[in-house]
Amino acid sequence: MGISADNMSKSQAAIAIRQYHALHNKQLRQHAADPITDKQKYYLESQGIRTDGMNKTEAMKKIALLKHGIRPASIQPVSI
Repeated sequence: MGISADNMSKSQAAIAIRQYHALHNKQLRQHAADPITDKQKYYLESQGIRTDGMNKTEAMKKIALLKHGIRPASIQPVSI
């Protein structure tokens, strides 16, 4: 985002943080209807995750969890 914290008050910092999160959430909502990419599909399936009916936002969230070492129970493994 490139915000300089020099000479920034607490309230200005809080506003900048809220603006960043609002923009990020807006971008996620815009991708909600997009289909999963081939790269996302490959990565998730290589991790044993089903991608049937998954949208781009769901894929991004699951990939982020996997990359942080989190494998929640809501992730269904692929049947072999």
